Amino acid sequence: MDDEDDTEEATTVKAPEPVSPPKDVISQQPKPAFAGLPIDDAADSWMDDDVGMIMESDDEEEVKPTKEESTPTKEVKQVGNGKDKNKKLNEKPKPDNDSKPKPKIEKPKRKDKSPKQKAEEKPVKSEIKQDPISIKADVPPAANTKPAVKTQPKKEPVIETKKSSIDSILDDWLKGSEEDANDDTIPDELPEIDDAIDNKDKKPDMKALKTNKINTVLSDMNQISNIIDKDSNKGVKNAMDDWFAGGSDPTEKSEETNTAPCKQDKPIVAKKEENAVPCGDCAVCGKIAKAICTGCKHVFYCTRDHQRKHWSSHKDECKSMAKLPYRVERSDIMGRFLIATKDLEEGELILNESPMVVGPRQLTKPVCLGCHKEITSTTPFIKCVRCNWPVCSERCQDSPMHDSECRATKAAGSRIKVEHFDQINMMYACIAILRALALQDGPRKIWEDYTKFDSHLQERIKTPVYNKVNKEKVVFFIHQYLNIQRYSDLEILEACGKLDTNCFEIKQNGLNLRAMYRTACIMSHDCRPNTRHTFDPDNAINIYSTQQIKKGEVICATYTNSLWSTIDRRDHLQMSKCFLCTCNRCSDPSEYDSYLSSIRCSRCAGFSDHIQNKDLQFLLPEDPLNAESNWRCQKCTNIQKASQIKAGNMTVSNELKELDRSKISNMTNFLTKYENMLGPNNHHVVEIKFAIVMMLGNRRPYLLENLTQEELELKERLSAQLIELADKIEPGSSKWKGQLLLELQMAQISLAAGLEETGAITRFAAKEKAAIAMENLKNSARILQVEPDMRPILQDRMTAISAMLAKWEEE
Repeated sequence: MDDEDDTEEATTVKAPEPVSPPKDVISQQPKPAFAGLPIDDAADSWMDDDVGMIMESDDEEEVKPTKEESTPTKEVKQVGNGKDKNKKLNEKPKPDNDSKPKPKIEKPKRKDKSPKQKAEEKPVKSEIKQDPISIKADVPPAANTKPAVKTQPKKEPVIETKKSSIDSILDDWLKGSEEDANDDTIPDELPEIDDAIDNKDKKPDMKALKTNKINTVLSDMNQISNIIDKDSNKGVKNAMDDWFAGGSDPTEKSEETNTAPCKQDKPIVAKKEENAVPCGDCAVCGKIAKAICTGCKHVFYCTRDHQRKHWSSHKDECKSMAKLPYRVERSDIMGRFLIATKDLEEGELILNESPMVVGPRQLTKPVCLGCHKEITSTTPFIKCVRCNWPVCSERCQDSPMHDSECRATKAAGSRIKVEHFDQINMMYACIAILRALALQDGPRKIWEDYTKFDSHLQERIKTPVYNKVNKEKVVFFIHQYLNIQRYSDLEILEACGKLDTNCFEIKQNGLNLRAMYRTACIMSHDCRPNTRHTFDPDNAINIYSTQQIKKGEVICATYTNSLWSTIDRRDHLQMSKCFLCTCNRCSDPSEYDSYLSSIRCSRCAGFSDHIQNKDLQFLLPEDPLNAESNWRCQKCTNIQKASQIKAGNMTVSNELKELDRSKISNMTNFLTKYENMLGPNNHHVVEIKFAIVMMLGNRRPYLLENLTQEELELKERLSAQLIELADKIEPGSSKWKGQLLLELQMAQISLAAGLEETGAITRFAAKEKAAIAMENLKNSARILQVEPDMRPILQDRMTAISAMLAKWEEE
């Protein structure tokens, strides 16, 4: 802040008011401004220790009228801003008059002053120390300090100036606005402040950002100093906006005008920063904000004007939003994410949401654009009378799902001609793109929510896939073949990036789609998620908790395959979602003691010694987040280079690709060869174990009635091993664990029946095994009952076990 601006600021703020208010008005308690708006003061408390400028509150002067009347002169505290140490103040004390003075703002004295200046400033210092209405009660008066006597120093008359914008704002804020109080659109009572948020928002340590601050705080105006704590007083509106948003650090100033952080910016650690101030997007302008509506605890605002402007549309949904178990927040690390606003139990439904965009995947065979069922060369179909796209019926022809591409194609005057079926047709790669771009013709709110998602186009445009598929085929097809010139190349490629980054894949009932959701797609990624999702027949998504989620914890999903190694998961996420995961699982060399990515050490005695069979020693990466890190044994001095580990994994992967998985013997031979070498939970071994479990009893020629006792015991043993692994990498009610429990009970009940029938075990022992199987089936049903395609299977299994137990009881 330069000297010229400081002088102007001091002159403007210290301008006296010509008229003195009546005493009866002074004694009244002022009404808080915007008393009816449900705005959270939680954003204020975090700046309690970050005060650089202090202004005397009008409220405090009015609370104690007896002090004013009994004292010949009124003292006005002047506290300096501890920011500009070299700034000299030439202002002299203002003459005291009967009118109520404006709060005075002075710069702190940091350097030696001239005798004249010291004489002028000495009364000010005395006033600060002896003011009966002390700002900070726990600071005692300095020793040998006499009470200041308010004098009337001669000074050149100050030209009365018009109130500055900041003065008007402060007056309205402190005294209250009668106009606001009479506004019917504003609620009558201010909702209580959320203490949890208020306590969480405090940031006691701000020394690295601001030094030599005067830590005196007015009881009702903790944050007023931030208004002055700017480089100049020219941007009053911006200063007020920043104060309302919770104050800004030097590092935040350059970020406020930037666009929303993209998913690449967040390492996708589904762990919120401790003691972080809740931040979110302003509901009006989209800027980052720290003030939250206390009515619903969901909507953020950067200014009171924006809250007031939004209240007319928000007041109807405020109560309903308060019931939501989640809130959308934003951070520099994670971008936008969902956080639990209450304790969530395992298996609880968190969210049900319809898609804003749904369509075929880019690489797909011809499908009906109404119901998305595949159209083959033998399938009867018709051509849409408006655009010629193939549909399976007149009902699908008039479906709202088909409206976007139909209107765009018809408006461009083009006619589609699909000739090749039963193979991938690149013409369908543009369908979801056109549907996404058509959102701008619909409700404004949905389009705004869509534009908030990241496309990572700058990273994607450099890849061969985008040049050869999206740029050369999608853009060319829309512009040249369909003759749709409404959208530019950049708009089309942006839509491609948004869909590739944020869409969910829907694979059910023979459909192969991708869908984008306004809220579900905001969830952060974690390789050890606490949610799973299902889809309804209308492609609506359901988000369920897989474990208990405490209030304040991040709600996260996984964007990749949990059974892959750390290297494979991170490579996949970088390629498909444009970020490198640094979650707790990826950062842990052992992956929660699962050793899914590890390889057994061949030099350790435990490798071949049956006595130490359970003492498995593994080669683990020294730095799991560094793909070039060396791998070291936990027990011995064996060290392997990353290139050697990659070469070994590549050899096994190639062998798995060539493995004939139609025969159980081929897969058991693979386990015999590699399980001892790689480890029982190595991701290659786990892949084959899971394939064996799912084949035995479910596919020909290995149907349940044809399995031998050895095959049933193999299925039982492998299922139990994989369930133990699932509790480490996907704890709780994950779908994978539910499937394994279902397969385990199948083997257990079949073994119990077979062994009892042959006389190998008694009826009593068979009943005990059946009871264990029934318990596993109940746990499986509890997890899988929300899966639409699993309900009939679960019902059949439950009926079969119940009938067997009833038969044994009768006999």
